[in-house]
Amino acid sequence: MKYRKNKILIRAIIILALTFIAIIVLGIYPAVSAIISINREIIQQRLELERKLSWGLNNQKIKASLTNLESAIGQLDVIYLISGQELALINELDNLAIGSGVVSTLKPDFNGQNYLPQVKKIPLEINILSELPAAARFLRALELKPYYYNVDKIDLTATGLDNKINLQLIGQLFMEEKK
Repeated sequence: MKYRKNKILIRAIIILALTFIAIIVLGIYPAVSAIISINREIIQQRLELERKLSWGLNNQKIKASLTNLESAIGQLDVIYLISGQELALINELDNLAIGSGVVSTLKPDFNGQNYLPQVKKIPLEINILSELPAAARFLRALELKPYYYNVDKIDLTATGLDNKINLQLIGQLFMEEKK
């Protein structure tokens, strides 16, 4: 009888162990596998969302930069002389010289060289005879003009005549061709 009780107990333990193993194999293991699979998918989606967010933020920065550049392009148009206004430029530089108290000689070459598709580089040599403070006033007034005079060479020499100097500026302006 004792043997039979032990046999029943052993069978019960075996059945209980097999039930426990079946629960683990059929219930817990698939659930853990599903959780691991879902976790991998979540990580992949998070990485994809981070990439898209980064791309979106970068896209916003690019749009902001583009807006800034578009406004700067409008400012760049101001530095160009407009084709057909050469005489106005010469008159303006003469008036600038007179206002600054200098004697000037202008040597432009309005034929210029092609710089961009609709922009020419116009060589302009300006020679000034004056006292140093007047020459400095002329240079400051020239610098404040909206167009861009790109100076390549400055030559300053004393004349030996009553504190007078010769100032030679060699550079170029940029002229936009009429569209």
